[in-house]
Amino acid sequence: MRLKEISFADFVKQEKLPAKVSEWIRVSVECEIGTRWDVISAVDGIAEFHIFLGDGENCYRVTGGNDKFTQALAKFAGMRNISLNHRATRLISNGSNGVEVHYLHTDSNANGVCAGNMLSAQSSVPLV
Repeated sequence: MRLKEISFADFVKQEKLPAKVSEWIRVSVECEIGTRWDVISAVDGIAEFHIFLGDGENCYRVTGGNDKFTQALAKFAGMRNISLNHRATRLISNGSNGVEVHYLHTDSNANGVCAGNMLSAQSSVPLV
């Protein structure tokens, strides 16, 4: 329960690791979770860090490069469903299949909300 009450950043700082090691952990975890390490609990950070421990995760190579994978994923999702320059600030689950994503548009500093479910998606402001 103690690890649930402190941030992952505080947990790593308590371990008194060398600065470069702490920074590597921060960068690695923040890339995985898509947010700062000081806003998640130590439990969540440790769970996310599992890919660097033990047997790790399988690595896959995309023929032609990761850009092809990203393009195929974007095509499948539909370009109209892709949002750029938006930082998620809050996620709210609305039941078994619904979600709201509150975000900050990093160019204009405007806040917005996107809502969706498994059947459809809607937005309170246009996404760019």
